[in-house]
Parts: sequence; structure tokens; C-alpha cells
Amino acid sequence: MAENAEILQITTKDFFDKYFDVLMSIAGRTNTELLPENISSFEMLDNRYLLKIRRADMLVYCTGKAFSDCQNKTKKPYKTILVDCYLNDMTNLEVAKKVGYSRSRFGTLKQEALAEFTQRFNYWIQNQKFSPLVRAKKAICESR
Repeated sequence: MAENAEILQITTKDFFDKYFDVLMSIAGRTNTELLPENISSFEMLDNRYLLKIRRADMLVYCTGKAFSDCQNKTKKPYKTILVDCYLNDMTNLEVAKKVGYSRSRFGTLKQEALAEFTQRFNYWIQNQKFSPLVRAKKAICESR
């Protein structure tokens, strides 16, 4: 990618709603590979693969690292929320029950989780060998 190429800026909600599954397919990855307990054994694709596939793989890897780095405390169960919503395909109601919060409180926690994910994702994107292709940004109101 050229140094002066424009970086796509998308909201984290759009990233998950429109791009995440596509990137996973292009990279040939499964949700299991991105689980926090598995991300340390994630091996990036090598130069035998097309650049498009390697870039998708890099974005997928950064997503997994961002999930893994999010807080997972009793009052901030961000990692659990993100992993269960986006990797384990649980509904918001199922995750809210799992973490023990009401729907309204869960909505707030999910917004906070997405905000933390955004920061961590952008950190990992900046530390990759490819020029950043995507920069996530927080939306004023994100829900899924």
C-alpha cells in the first residue's frame, strides 16, 4: 500500500456488522482461532499468500489481540462481552444474563467494551508491518 494511501475509517459497529465475517472468510480463519486462550498460537500467513489474504489475516489477528487485551473484571467484563457477542455468536440478552447485568446496564457495558476494543485494535493495527488499512473509530451510539 502506498504511503499516501487513504486509511479507511469505520465505526467499530460497522467493522463487526459489515467487514469482520468477510475478513475471516478471506483469511480462512475460524472464530476459535481468535479466542483469547488461542490467540498466542496464531500464526500469520506467509508470503506464499496473496497480499489481499495476508492483509485480511493481519486485520483478523489485530481483532483477536484486541479482544484478548480488553479488561475482564467483575464491573468491566469487556472481554467476555466482546468474545461472546462476536466470536461465540451469543445474543445480547444471553450475554447480559451470563455477566449478570440488566439489559440497560449491559447496553452501557457493551458500549464501553466497544470503546476499549477500538483503542486496542488501533494500537495493534499501528504495530503491524503493513501500512494501516483501517482505523476503527467510536460511534456516538453503537449497539448490536
